[in-house]
Amino acid sequence: MKRMKGNYSNSGELLIFSHIPKTAGTTIRRIIDNQYDKTRIIRFPQLDMLSAEQLNQTEVLYGHCRFGVHRHFDQSFSYITMLRDPVERIISTYYFALRSPKNRMHEKVKNMSFPDFIFDETRDGRSPLVNHQTRFLSGEKIPDLEKAKENMHEHYTVVGLTEMFDESIFLMKKYLDWNEIDYSSSNVTNNRPKQNDMPKEVIELIREKNDLDYRLYEYAKQLLLDNMKALDSASKREFRTFINNRSI
Repeated sequence: MKRMKGNYSNSGELLIFSHIPKTAGTTIRRIIDNQYDKTRIIRFPQLDMLSAEQLNQTEVLYGHCRFGVHRHFDQSFSYITMLRDPVERIISTYYFALRSPKNRMHEKVKNMSFPDFIFDETRDGRSPLVNHQTRFLSGEKIPDLEKAKENMHEHYTVVGLTEMFDESIFLMKKYLDWNEIDYSSSNVTNNRPKQNDMPKEVIELIREKNDLDYRLYEYAKQLLLDNMKALDSASKREFRTFINNRSI
């Protein structure tokens, strides 16, 4: 199986963090803020406010942007992103919106049960609850799994997983030549029910409506495992030290 791109050059290449909502992306954005000159980081969707000169001086772009945003720039580029188990991401989406009055979905969900929310949202194939992660990586309005996989190999230095967060961050650190990292999870939705607490038919509906996302997730998981397995002995020792330092 092919591996992720993994050959980022930090000399003049634009790094794009495509932040899929509720995938631990806020934590990664904070890490990025500590790794780069803040004057050369821009947040999507501020692109229209910048001159061509400012765009070309940009070192990092992050935000809820899909694949394809690089077309606004003239320089070479590379993406990173995080995926999450689709059911976990959707449960987190609902409870985060429910408890966050400023969230754009709050007014809709505040008077809806989780099952009602799922049954309502998944009727529309354009919903962020239907194969949204595949839509992000493919850059297409209609989610395209094969295009997402192609983009992953051609244009993504790392596609991490929320469920393998430490491994994902370690590979980003290694491939992107980041300095030492100290992080804790941000924007976490606490005290929410687990999958096993939810009605079985609701979970089955989420899985059915997110078949492409599940296939993409499993594909990315295998790539991530392959990348970790391919590390040389020194890098594996470095990873163990990285994990040990995280637990202190």
